[in-house]
Amino acid sequence: MAKLKLGAMLGDARNAMGGMVFSKNQFGAYARQKVSPVQPRSIKQTLARMLLQDLATRWANTLTTAQRASWIALASSNPVTDVFGDSQILTGLQIYVRCNRNLMKAGQDYRANPPANQDVDALTALTVAASVAAQSITLTFTPTPLEADHKMMYWATPPLSHGRAYHENFYKFLGASAAALASPSDIGALWVNRYGAFQLGQQIGVKVRLVNVDTGAESAALTATCEAAA
Repeated sequence: MAKLKLGAMLGDARNAMGGMVFSKNQFGAYARQKVSPVQPRSIKQTLARMLLQDLATRWANTLTTAQRASWIALASSNPVTDVFGDSQILTGLQIYVRCNRNLMKAGQDYRANPPANQDVDALTALTVAASVAAQSITLTFTPTPLEADHKMMYWATPPLSHGRAYHENFYKFLGASAAALASPSDIGALWVNRYGAFQLGQQIGVKVRLVNVDTGAESAALTATCEAAA
Protein backbone atom coordinates (compact mmCIF):
# COMPACT_ATOMS: atom_id res chain seq x y z
CA MET A 1 0.00 0.00 0.00
CA ALA A 2 1.54 3.31 -1.12
CA LYS A 3 1.23 6.51 0.92
CA LEU A 4 0.57 9.72 -1.01
CA LYS A 5 1.19 13.39 -0.33
CA LEU A 6 -1.21 15.36 -2.49
CA GLY A 7 -0.46 18.91 -3.51
CA ALA A 8 -1.93 21.95 -5.22
CA MET A 9 -2.83 20.22 -8.50
CA LEU A 10 -4.60 17.31 -6.80
CA GLY A 11 -5.91 17.97 -3.32
CA ASP A 12 -7.64 14.67 -2.57
CA ALA A 13 -8.62 11.37 -4.20
CA ARG A 14 -11.23 8.70 -3.43
CA ASN A 15 -12.56 5.48 -4.92
CA ALA A 16 -11.05 3.50 -7.81
CA MET A 17 -9.26 4.45 -11.03
CA GLY A 18 -7.12 2.35 -13.35
CA GLY A 19 -6.86 -0.61 -11.03
CA MET A 20 -5.98 1.47 -7.94
CA VAL A 21 -8.12 2.49 -4.98
CA PHE A 22 -7.51 5.88 -3.35
CA SER A 23 -8.54 6.65 0.21
CA LYS A 24 -7.36 8.26 3.46
CA ASN A 25 -6.87 7.16 7.05
CA GLN A 26 -5.40 8.74 10.20
CA PHE A 27 -1.93 8.65 8.64
CA GLY A 28 -2.87 10.47 5.43
CA ALA A 29 -3.78 9.61 1.85
CA TYR A 30 -2.92 6.20 0.43
CA ALA A 31 -3.41 4.05 -2.67
CA ARG A 32 -3.83 0.29 -2.85
CA GLN A 33 -4.44 -2.17 -5.64
CA LYS A 34 -8.07 -2.76 -6.47
CA VAL A 35 -9.04 -6.38 -5.93
CA SER A 36 -12.33 -7.53 -7.40
CA PRO A 37 -13.71 -10.16 -5.05
CA VAL A 38 -15.38 -13.32 -6.21
CA GLN A 39 -19.13 -12.76 -6.28
CA PRO A 40 -20.70 -15.64 -4.38
CA ARG A 41 -24.43 -15.69 -4.89
CA SER A 42 -25.40 -15.90 -1.23
CA ILE A 43 -29.02 -15.64 -0.18
CA LYS A 44 -28.43 -12.22 1.39
CA GLN A 45 -26.67 -10.90 -1.74
CA THR A 46 -29.42 -12.21 -3.98
CA LEU A 47 -32.14 -10.64 -1.83
CA ALA A 48 -30.32 -7.27 -1.79
CA ARG A 49 -30.04 -7.26 -5.58
CA MET A 50 -33.68 -8.27 -5.95
CA LEU A 51 -34.69 -5.35 -3.69
CA LEU A 52 -32.75 -2.83 -5.79
CA GLN A 53 -34.19 -4.25 -9.00
CA ASP A 54 -37.72 -4.15 -7.58
CA LEU A 55 -37.34 -0.51 -6.51
CA ALA A 56 -35.97 0.49 -9.90
CA THR A 57 -38.88 -1.25 -11.62
CA ARG A 58 -41.42 0.45 -9.36
CA TRP A 59 -39.79 3.82 -10.05
CA ALA A 60 -40.10 3.34 -13.81
CA ASN A 61 -43.41 1.53 -14.06
CA THR A 62 -45.49 2.06 -10.92
CA LEU A 63 -44.88 5.58 -9.62
CA THR A 64 -46.84 8.38 -11.22
CA THR A 65 -45.16 11.34 -12.87
CA ALA A 66 -46.22 13.48 -9.92
CA GLN A 67 -44.68 11.06 -7.42
CA ARG A 68 -41.38 10.97 -9.30
CA ALA A 69 -41.38 14.78 -9.43
CA SER A 70 -41.90 14.89 -5.65
CA TRP A 71 -38.91 12.60 -5.06
CA ILE A 72 -36.80 14.79 -7.35
CA ALA A 73 -37.87 17.85 -5.34
CA LEU A 74 -36.96 16.06 -2.09
CA ALA A 75 -33.48 15.31 -3.45
CA SER A 76 -33.01 18.91 -4.57
CA SER A 77 -33.85 20.29 -1.14
CA ASN A 78 -31.72 17.75 0.77
CA PRO A 79 -28.16 17.67 -0.61
CA VAL A 80 -25.82 14.99 0.73
CA THR A 81 -22.15 15.19 1.65
CA ASP A 82 -19.76 13.07 -0.44
CA VAL A 83 -16.45 11.48 0.65
CA PHE A 84 -14.63 14.81 0.11
CA GLY A 85 -17.07 16.72 2.30
CA ASP A 86 -18.61 18.42 -0.74
CA SER A 87 -22.36 18.93 -1.16
CA GLN A 88 -24.03 16.83 -3.88
CA ILE A 89 -27.60 16.56 -5.17
CA LEU A 90 -28.92 13.03 -5.61
CA THR A 91 -31.25 12.10 -8.43
CA GLY A 92 -34.88 11.40 -7.62
CA LEU A 93 -34.30 7.68 -8.19
CA GLN A 94 -31.27 7.64 -5.88
CA ILE A 95 -33.07 9.22 -2.93
CA TYR A 96 -36.15 7.05 -3.54
CA VAL A 97 -34.00 3.90 -3.43
CA ARG A 98 -32.01 5.13 -0.43
CA CYS A 99 -35.08 5.93 1.66
CA ASN A 100 -36.91 2.71 0.85
CA ARG A 101 -33.80 0.56 1.28
CA ASN A 102 -33.30 2.03 4.75
CA LEU A 103 -36.95 1.59 5.67
CA MET A 104 -37.02 -2.04 4.57
CA LYS A 105 -33.76 -2.84 6.40
CA ALA A 106 -35.37 -1.37 9.50
CA GLY A 107 -38.45 -3.57 9.06
CA GLN A 108 -40.71 -0.74 7.86
CA ASP A 109 -43.15 -0.59 4.95
CA TYR A 110 -42.29 0.56 1.43
CA ARG A 111 -43.42 4.07 0.57
CA ALA A 112 -44.26 5.40 -2.88
CA ASN A 113 -44.69 9.01 -1.72
CA PRO A 114 -41.66 10.89 -0.40
CA PRO A 115 -41.42 12.08 3.21
CA ALA A 116 -41.55 15.76 4.03
CA ASN A 117 -37.83 15.95 4.84
CA GLN A 118 -34.67 13.96 5.56
CA ASP A 119 -34.35 14.72 9.25
CA VAL A 120 -32.46 12.13 11.32
CA ASP A 121 -30.69 12.11 14.66
CA ALA A 122 -27.11 10.84 15.08
CA LEU A 123 -25.16 9.11 17.81
CA THR A 124 -22.42 11.10 19.54
CA ALA A 125 -20.53 8.18 21.13
CA LEU A 126 -20.27 4.40 20.78
CA THR A 127 -18.27 1.74 22.64
CA VAL A 128 -18.47 -2.04 22.30
CA ALA A 129 -17.51 -4.96 24.57
CA ALA A 130 -17.72 -8.72 23.89
CA SER A 131 -18.04 -11.50 26.47
CA VAL A 132 -17.17 -15.06 25.45
CA ALA A 133 -18.98 -16.66 28.39
CA ALA A 134 -22.25 -14.91 27.58
CA GLN A 135 -21.63 -14.67 23.83
CA SER A 136 -22.77 -11.06 24.21
CA ILE A 137 -21.64 -8.00 22.26
CA THR A 138 -22.75 -4.99 24.24
CA LEU A 139 -23.09 -1.56 22.66
CA THR A 140 -23.01 1.50 24.91
CA PHE A 141 -24.06 4.69 23.17
CA THR A 142 -25.28 8.24 23.57
CA PRO A 143 -27.74 9.82 23.40
CA THR A 144 -30.00 7.28 25.05
CA PRO A 145 -32.72 6.27 24.59
CA LEU A 146 -33.26 6.83 20.89
CA GLU A 147 -36.30 8.81 19.83
CA ALA A 148 -39.50 6.84 19.27
CA ASP A 149 -39.23 7.30 15.49
CA HIS A 150 -35.61 6.08 15.31
CA LYS A 151 -34.06 2.63 15.05
CA MET A 152 -30.43 1.52 15.07
CA MET A 153 -29.02 -0.53 12.19
CA TYR A 154 -26.07 -2.84 12.91
CA TRP A 155 -23.15 -4.03 10.79
CA ALA A 156 -20.27 -6.12 12.13
CA THR A 157 -17.13 -7.89 10.99
CA PRO A 158 -16.28 -11.56 11.47
CA PRO A 159 -13.34 -12.19 13.84
CA LEU A 160 -10.31 -10.31 12.49
CA SER A 161 -6.59 -10.52 13.20
CA HIS A 162 -5.17 -7.81 15.44
CA GLY A 163 -2.75 -6.79 12.73
CA ARG A 164 -5.58 -5.74 10.42
CA ALA A 165 -6.30 -2.00 10.63
CA TYR A 166 -8.62 -1.70 7.61
CA HIS A 167 -12.04 -3.20 8.37
CA GLU A 168 -14.42 -1.56 5.93
CA ASN A 169 -14.62 -4.46 3.45
CA PHE A 170 -15.57 -6.91 6.20
CA TYR A 171 -18.73 -5.32 7.62
CA LYS A 172 -21.93 -7.29 7.02
CA PHE A 173 -25.45 -6.18 7.88
CA LEU A 174 -26.85 -7.88 10.98
CA GLY A 175 -30.25 -6.26 11.48
CA ALA A 176 -32.08 -3.38 13.13
CA SER A 177 -33.18 -2.58 16.65
CA ALA A 178 -36.60 -1.78 18.02
CA ALA A 179 -37.59 1.87 18.15
CA ALA A 180 -36.59 4.00 21.14
CA LEU A 181 -33.66 1.69 21.95
CA ALA A 182 -31.90 2.37 25.26
CA SER A 183 -28.22 1.92 26.05
CA PRO A 184 -26.69 -0.58 26.67
CA SER A 185 -27.86 -2.98 23.96
CA ASP A 186 -26.69 -6.54 23.25
CA ILE A 187 -26.28 -7.66 19.62
CA GLY A 188 -24.53 -10.93 20.46
CA ALA A 189 -27.39 -13.11 19.21
CA LEU A 190 -27.43 -11.29 15.86
CA TRP A 191 -23.66 -11.67 15.52
CA VAL A 192 -23.66 -15.38 16.41
CA ASN A 193 -26.53 -16.01 13.99
CA ARG A 194 -24.41 -14.47 11.21
CA TYR A 195 -20.92 -15.73 12.04
CA GLY A 196 -21.12 -18.43 14.76
CA ALA A 197 -19.63 -18.34 18.25
CA PHE A 198 -16.63 -16.09 18.89
CA GLN A 199 -13.57 -17.02 20.93
CA LEU A 200 -11.40 -15.38 23.57
CA GLY A 201 -9.10 -12.69 22.22
CA GLN A 202 -10.74 -12.34 18.82
CA GLN A 203 -11.16 -8.82 17.43
CA ILE A 204 -14.64 -7.72 16.31
CA GLY A 205 -15.63 -4.47 14.60
CA VAL A 206 -19.11 -2.96 14.85
CA LYS A 207 -20.64 -0.17 12.77
CA VAL A 208 -24.00 1.47 13.47
CA ARG A 209 -26.26 4.03 11.87
CA LEU A 210 -29.57 5.49 12.97
CA VAL A 211 -32.54 5.50 10.62
CA ASN A 212 -35.60 7.70 11.01
CA VAL A 213 -38.54 5.39 10.30
CA ASP A 214 -40.72 8.35 9.28
CA THR A 215 -38.32 9.86 6.75
CA GLY A 216 -36.14 6.91 5.71
CA ALA A 217 -33.07 9.07 6.32
CA GLU A 218 -29.94 7.51 7.80
CA SER A 219 -27.26 9.09 9.96
CA ALA A 220 -23.53 8.99 9.50
CA ALA A 221 -21.92 5.80 10.77
CA LEU A 222 -20.05 5.30 14.03
CA THR A 223 -17.64 2.38 14.40
CA ALA A 224 -16.00 0.71 17.37
CA THR A 225 -13.76 -2.32 17.84
CA CYS A 226 -13.29 -4.66 20.77
CA GLU A 227 -11.36 -7.77 21.80
CA ALA A 228 -13.49 -10.63 23.10
CA ALA A 229 -12.93 -11.08 26.84
CA ALA A 230 -13.84 -13.89 29.20
